[in-house]
Amino acid sequence: MTDLGAEVRDAMREATRSYIEQLSEQVAEIPSGTYLAAESGFFTVLTEEGYPRPSLLLEDDIAVEPTPFEDVAGQIADALEVDIEPTMTIDEEGNGRHTHHDLHPRLVEACIDFAGLVMDYAGDVTFSEEAFATAYEENFEPRLSDRPRYTILVPMWGISFVDNEQVTLDADTQFDIEFEGPYTVTGIEIGKPNTLEQNGMATFAKDAGPEPRPSLGQKYTPDYLLRIELSRRGTYREFRANIDHPLGDERTLASVHLRPNDRVSHNVVQSFVDDVIDTLECCLRLLYPFSNPEFEGGYVTAPGPLRYRDLAVDVVNQVRVDRRDRDGDVATLDASRIASLETFWAEYANRIASNSGEFHRPLERYNDMYERDSVEDAVLDCIIAIENLLLNDVRGSSYSFRIGLRSGILLEGVEYKRRSWSKDEVYRFMQQLYGIRGDIVHENQTVAEIIEAANHDPLASQHPATIQEYSRQLLSRLLTQYLKYAVQEGISPQDLNTEIDRIARSGSLADWDLS
Repeated sequence: MTDLGAEVRDAMREATRSYIEQLSEQVAEIPSGTYLAAESGFFTVLTEEGYPRPSLLLEDDIAVEPTPFEDVAGQIADALEVDIEPTMTIDEEGNGRHTHHDLHPRLVEACIDFAGLVMDYAGDVTFSEEAFATAYEENFEPRLSDRPRYTILVPMWGISFVDNEQVTLDADTQFDIEFEGPYTVTGIEIGKPNTLEQNGMATFAKDAGPEPRPSLGQKYTPDYLLRIELSRRGTYREFRANIDHPLGDERTLASVHLRPNDRVSHNVVQSFVDDVIDTLECCLRLLYPFSNPEFEGGYVTAPGPLRYRDLAVDVVNQVRVDRRDRDGDVATLDASRIASLETFWAEYANRIASNSGEFHRPLERYNDMYERDSVEDAVLDCIIAIENLLLNDVRGSSYSFRIGLRSGILLEGVEYKRRSWSKDEVYRFMQQLYGIRGDIVHENQTVAEIIEAANHDPLASQHPATIQEYSRQLLSRLLTQYLKYAVQEGISPQDLNTEIDRIARSGSLADWDLS
């Protein structure tokens, strides 16, 4: 809410009361709006329900004359201290001149529009002190064009919580867009959608055109919701004024409202949603390499009359999210795994979210593995990531040996689907994987052809998909190890590689059979 002082608020309240009372004398029937009510079960059933929506009266020819908003519109105009952008007018003799439009008539229209919102909160053509107070607190924004706070709902699949647990992630993560943007993330959580959220998403999607939306069928009912809360730390206009696109104080008549414009910061909201999803799916993939979370559709919610009346959340805009139809197992999270995810996010999300630094390229290639259509492309992504981690200080030779040596020391005893890898197994697999890379690049062979030609472990009798699965699993553990040393010990990947070589020279590898 923009605070224009108690005097303006009191004047707005009394003018709104007078307008609604006079309007009620002309109304015989209150028009209805509709929303979709969700009833969950094996299938989610959506039923269209009606509710009183008095603001629709303002679309008819009903008018209150004289309007009680003349004086308060003047008070608001004085408080705003903005000029209206001049326009060119042509006089009777054909001469052009600039004319400043009067702000006052447009503010009177905006006051009437706000009175309609107050009636929607109340659900009747009667003045309600509580409805006015809530509408004024949540939606009175005459000076600013964007909201103080949004909550974005993103339907999510590919995870399952035991005992209906909820994940709460540390909101202090620094996303790149926050360095110069007007918003910051103040809340991130994952949980089951409630009835009001389902109602709001379905109601918005019903009228939003051909966009991703909730559906009646079980397949498309969101298993969980990723909830992202954004809070304003400066107005969009202030943000633009501080960079190379100043907006100044001039406005067109069409831009004068008393309610927020929920599309002004759309690109900022979209960027935040993309960054949060990128970071979350990478964390889940690192913890559970067999999983591949899915997201589809994004619904921007803000306080409004539907939520006030416990009918549905008010969805005011949408963001584009289309990350469905992915291959992967469902990651089942009990209380212990949820705690692990929350801890992992708190420790490493800042590094993962960064678009620069020593982990950016290997993490990017790791995530690319999940999007590839062929095993060969996925294996090449894996090797490029491994080279960035394990060979960043090696020049000229010994690539295959160093990859096997360093990964073996780091990953000894790593477990995957109840299988524990010995350092010898890690060493041999990583060496063979690097050899596969050469056959793909230089011999144009497929992984299936390479396996068929192999007569020794770890390739013999393996399916190409298994090679891809093992490589993804071992890379996830390598990335986690390097992240741990970088964040917890302050050791860079290059310094860690130097330390691994020192350990190898000390003789701790004497029990390795590397013949």
